[in-house]
Amino acid sequence: MPTKMVAVRVDDELEKRFKNLARQTGRTATFYVREALERHIEDLEDRYAAERALERVRSGEEPIIDFEDWEREYDAKMADTTDENRKRTVGRSGSRGRSNPN
Repeated sequence: MPTKMVAVRVDDELEKRFKNLARQTGRTATFYVREALERHIEDLEDRYAAERALERVRSGEEPIIDFEDWEREYDAKMADTTDENRKRTVGRSGSRGRSNPN
């Protein structure tokens, strides 16, 4: 994947830490800056997505679902899915999903 150059300002202490790590490992400071950004960006994205969701809940746009209600609905859907899969399997082989070797 092609890469782009991004300028980032850091304080002296952070620059020293990146350079020291690079020197100790034989990698570049750029490698560690990129690693730090890649690892942290997902956390930031998740945080801001959660904040937006919380605002939707507080404003009434997003409903709050009780866990026990959700769990009952989930279990019912899973049971329906299992029943549907069982019906399809019986329909294909004629014997509760087991194929007859004879």
